[in-house]
Amino acid sequence: MIPGSQRHLPAERRIHYPAMVMRRLLLSLLPVLIQVSTVSALQGPSRGITTVSPDGREFVNVFNAASDRTRLVTVFSPTCGHCLRGAADIQNILSKESGARIKVLVLWAPILGRDSRRAAQQATAYLQDPRAEHFWDLWNFGRQNYAKQLEYPRSDAAWDIFVLYKPHLAWQRSGPEPTVWFQDRGMDIGLKYTADLLHEHVKKWVR
Repeated sequence: MIPGSQRHLPAERRIHYPAMVMRRLLLSLLPVLIQVSTVSALQGPSRGITTVSPDGREFVNVFNAASDRTRLVTVFSPTCGHCLRGAADIQNILSKESGARIKVLVLWAPILGRDSRRAAQQATAYLQDPRAEHFWDLWNFGRQNYAKQLEYPRSDAAWDIFVLYKPHLAWQRSGPEPTVWFQDRGMDIGLKYTADLLHEHVKKWVR
């Protein structure tokens, strides 16, 4: 079928309508494809991952055991492009701060439809630094605790977040007050995440 606006054109100048629609679709997807390919290029071997109990004790034990240093906690979906980019950003920061005393705890949670422990296991490949520890937060311990503590709207959940803690803070019945935290979902709470801003605050607390 030829659109009305093209009927007056010579046949050789007419754009085939389905092809034109496909071309526009591909152009609209181009930024996403570029992001995925860029993140994939940074990927390496996957890491081990610990499943978190409903009370979060596996995560809390690691958090408190590292209380002598700065800690960065994230809550990510393992199939979210923004989250994978965030993990790769942290890997880049840790590579630049090779001597920094910092512990990174990554809570991969079932947030999106395709999220699973297997997907989380694969996602660990984006953050391979030995100072990082990965968790499969099956029961959403992190999302629930941070949604309450960070005062998220009831209709929303706390994820795609980066929560930084200075040394000597302990997780007791609930988490300690964050030193600073970021979110990458365009909300009106917390600081808007950028890799440069996160790096700036990491440097502040590890030196």
